[in-house]
Amino acid sequence: MSEANHPRRVLQVFSSLDRGGAEQVVMNWYRKIDREQVQFDFVVEERCEEYAHESEIRSLGGRIYRVQRPISNVFGYIRQWNRLLESHPEWTVVHAHHTSPAFIFLTLARMKGRRTIAHSHTAGGRSTAKDVLKRFARWPLRYIASDRMACSPDAARWMFGQKQVQIVPNGIDVESFRFSSERSQILRAQHELGDGIVIGHVGNFRVVKNHRRILDVFKEVTSRAADARLVLVGDGGLRREMEIYAEGLGIYDSVRFLGVRSDIAELLGMFDVMVFPSLYEGFGVSVVEAQAAGLPVVMSDTVPKNVVVSRHVRSLSLNASNVVWAEALLADARSIESREEQCDLVKNSEFNIVQSLGEVERTYRGER
Repeated sequence: MSEANHPRRVLQVFSSLDRGGAEQVVMNWYRKIDREQVQFDFVVEERCEEYAHESEIRSLGGRIYRVQRPISNVFGYIRQWNRLLESHPEWTVVHAHHTSPAFIFLTLARMKGRRTIAHSHTAGGRSTAKDVLKRFARWPLRYIASDRMACSPDAARWMFGQKQVQIVPNGIDVESFRFSSERSQILRAQHELGDGIVIGHVGNFRVVKNHRRILDVFKEVTSRAADARLVLVGDGGLRREMEIYAEGLGIYDSVRFLGVRSDIAELLGMFDVMVFPSLYEGFGVSVVEAQAAGLPVVMSDTVPKNVVVSRHVRSLSLNASNVVWAEALLADARSIESREEQCDLVKNSEFNIVQSLGEVERTYRGER
């Protein structure tokens, strides 16, 4: 087969391949993209033997390569990247989602004539010394990358300042989230949720997702609705700490910790309302998914407002009391008459993956 008949190979660079927001976005692209025209390979750090998305990536024709963490040996990290880029001239585009060390590998890639993309998926960070150092490391990307992408204007400003940035909203496969009453009843029975209100959250157990606040708010909810249940989907370093915290609050038996799941679209159907009190977000794809599933959402005012499609999204200050948050969740739960119709609002919005994927494909082909 001639080179012209091979698909264009794009290298996606992540720190891991778990079910985080950025990883889910790229996997949504990968499932929908014409893989006879464009194929993805992935570079990740050596953090575990098998990441959540690995088997699916291989089934779609992708290849996965591992590099050491730069903090352990920066010179070894540079050598590994040099070898990878030399060994794979077919990588015409290097797309960085893991941005704190990206100034290293994007510089190397650009020196070898590759198109380079730095992609901002967040709009904030903490003020710890480690996070300040990471942000400083990202600063050169506004000059190094040949293309700059962001999931929202807030995320663009946070990483790239006033530089020109291509905004690519995080698209989802909308139809997969369409509500099914029958499926909802089956899942609620499987997870023993009863007939009370079910509050849900999807997100890895990291500080930014504010799980401690979720549990505090749910404690207030149970004082008003004893049969309410909380479902937390995701995993991460803080999960065990949050389990212990729930036990201390006396609400553990009313909370379901489901861990990493591949059936998010189905699980959203068994919720009555989504809670999303993130400390900051570049986008908030879970809020878009919740709307596609016909859910009312109570989110923090730190989440970018451009994710709002439905009128059933309430934005609250993180300074508001737990009582205010609890009363909002109880008021909004089950407030939508036709959850199925809400899906169409998202389907006709910029968050339909058909639209966002087209933008990405044009960039990969060099048409932007």
